[in-house]
Amino acid sequence: MEYKNFKIGELFDIHPTKRYDLTNNDLFKKNGTTPVITNTSINNGIGGYTSLPATEKGNMITFSDTTTGDAIFYQPDDFIGYSHIQGLYPKKNKEKWTEKSLLYFLTLFKKLAKGRFDYATKFNRKIVSDMDVSLPINNSGNLDFKYMEQYINDMQNELLRTIKSEHNELKDKYKRQMNLDNLNITSDDTKLLNMIKNNEIKYKNIKIRKERNKMKEKQQGKWEKIVSGIKKHALSREPGIDGILVTVGLCIIALLLCVVMKDSLTTFIQTIVTAMQTKAADILTGV
Repeated sequence: MEYKNFKIGELFDIHPTKRYDLTNNDLFKKNGTTPVITNTSINNGIGGYTSLPATEKGNMITFSDTTTGDAIFYQPDDFIGYSHIQGLYPKKNKEKWTEKSLLYFLTLFKKLAKGRFDYATKFNRKIVSDMDVSLPINNSGNLDFKYMEQYINDMQNELLRTIKSEHNELKDKYKRQMNLDNLNITSDDTKLLNMIKNNEIKYKNIKIRKERNKMKEKQQGKWEKIVSGIKKHALSREPGIDGILVTVGLCIIALLLCVVMKDSLTTFIQTIVTAMQTKAADILTGV
């Protein structure tokens, strides 16, 4: 691949971006959607948003002429300019300066500007216009836009592969740490998870049910301790009171059973009463 030096001023017309002559309070809006490119060197130069229409089309490189050359960005979307924000407008082959070819150029532009400027030596339009940048050319001696685009595509694909590889490594490491390699998900597990996902079962209900079961188990444990204690004392042979202790113990057990099984006893008694009422009605009516 052959390369040729070009003055940036040969390739681009450099001039201030269009802006609104407004104060920041009037320009920036909390719920705005149009980006305003300011002199900041972070957030791709976006200083805030506004509800006003964009003044510049996207697919452009911008830079601030008030800083050290760090505020150089590619703007993919339509935006609004700001004081001291310069734009690079292609002089020819405008349709060939796509996102990928501009990103290729941007990388070289940033490298040229890095560390060369400060507030004493300002990064301005004249300096940028005279900068030499080495770009690939084809057999005809013209800019090789296809090569620039393919280069950026390859770089992006390599980056994606690296990210995916690192993601898989982290996922495998997490599985090993959590001991999930031997975790078998059954069809019933999948069905339950789907029911929760579809709001057929609320997690809160499951949690309440678990707490309720814990309380039942705890309560049942208390009854078992009480009954065990009664049996122990009832079976202990102290002269003169064996019969009394046994009687009292049996009464307490009967009382506890009534409390624990009150719902079943209530149903049983209601069934007997209903049957008696039905039989009495049959007798009175002579059936």
